Amino acid sequence: MELKIGDVVQPKSGGPRMTVEEIDGTYIGCVWFEKDKPHRHSFDAALLVLSG
Repeated sequence: MELKIGDVVQPKSGGPRMTVEEIDGTYIGCVWFEKDKPHRHSFDAALLVLSG
């Protein structure tokens, strides 16, 4: 799966919908919001799926 900045993804195990904002090799930097507060975290690409 080829992810690109702006894609909406979710962890394979379930969780919030997140927007890809950075790609560094196999690590994908994501941002999501909870109660209007932004959260950021990097995930290995193998742990994410496109949210449709």
